[in-house]
Amino acid sequence: MVGWRKQTYSKNDCETAMRWLKKRTMVHTEKLTRGMLITICNYDQYQDPSNYVTSKETYKEHTRNIQSVDTINKNDKNVKNDKKKETYTYPDWLDANLWKQYKTMRQRIKSPMTPFAEKLAIGKLEKVMADEDCSQQEVIEAAIMNGWKTFWPPRGNNGDQKRLKEIAKQILDNDGYEPYAAYCEKNNVPYTKRIYQ
Repeated sequence: MVGWRKQTYSKNDCETAMRWLKKRTMVHTEKLTRGMLITICNYDQYQDPSNYVTSKETYKEHTRNIQSVDTINKNDKNVKNDKKKETYTYPDWLDANLWKQYKTMRQRIKSPMTPFAEKLAIGKLEKVMADEDCSQQEVIEAAIMNGWKTFWPPRGNNGDQKRLKEIAKQILDNDGYEPYAAYCEKNNVPYTKRIYQ
């Protein structure tokens, strides 16, 4: 049987094999009225038990050599992986539950973080919190909700408004009221309108 089909030898296969055996004087054939008599020559030589007996050590060595080439020792792999694993100590200010939720989201979007990537991400989180005057909960929740791989200021954040107000104040101080008003209107920044009399 080969797979799902039954394989049999053809007449040509049998004749070729018989010619090969006759040529090497392994068999002797004799035609009879109802078929052919095949005599195996030197039967004892082919069926000598020493041809089939191997020492257990030789057999084990042979199989061990074959396996070492074809397989990976999982224990060695685990030892190597243990050496490669780095640990990162989280800062005290980081909310562990929120961070775990962020890591879970990263795994679900098939982008898990290495320990070094975690260190970089926490640095980026700290920078965004400082620059935009946001809480870590706002920043991490925005990243989770939007499926972001890194941290950005939350959309519609007060930090954006704060930055826009600072720019508007600089325009007012340097360029006067007209450009200031135009900038505030364009960026939806609340400002005090002057009433002309």
